[in-house]
Amino acid sequence: AMQGILFKVLWHKDLGAVAAQTYFRYLTFSDTYASTSFTTIGFTLSKKWTPSNFAWGMKGGVELDKVSLLTPKRTDITSSDSNDRYLVSPLFGLLFSYRAFQDWTFSYAPSVTYHAKALATPAGSETYASYKIDQELRAIYSLKTNLDLFFKGEYIYDEYSYQAKTGGTSLAKSSDKDSFTLKNTAFSLGLDWFY
Repeated sequence: AMQGILFKVLWHKDLGAVAAQTYFRYLTFSDTYASTSFTTIGFTLSKKWTPSNFAWGMKGGVELDKVSLLTPKRTDITSSDSNDRYLVSPLFGLLFSYRAFQDWTFSYAPSVTYHAKALATPAGSETYASYKIDQELRAIYSLKTNLDLFFKGEYIYDEYSYQAKTGGTSLAKSSDKDSFTLKNTAFSLGLDWFY
């Protein structure tokens, strides 16, 4: 288990029939033996239908990730090597919300991101297709017409598969696979400002 910091900036724009969202996410974490970081730039388009107090929708987009995956040194379990990879990942998600009271709305947004294509990997290595599952639960209270207070819980399961590192301190064969998995639970309280 590693401790880290997650920082995310998001910009949302309504384009009439659809909404566009651009975001930047930076995650860094470490323990006694190693530290690593993940940077994501993403873009999504979403469409929502609101027939009553219950609304639903869909979203799709793409993420560009720079990931620094940790590969343990098999002859020295107290340290790891960090290997940078650049990935292009399409994503698809669903949107559900329910307006329970005049000023309260509750929403649930699951999404799946497919790490499909590696733009760059360390020399002599290969990155295999893998995936991320993101589930977001949010309670929103409307303070004013242009200001919402929200409480959000988010669970992310993110898995990366890649060729095991061979040679040097590694005892792996070239046919072996390594897997790096992030399981992240985050809670946040904040404001959405509309302008």
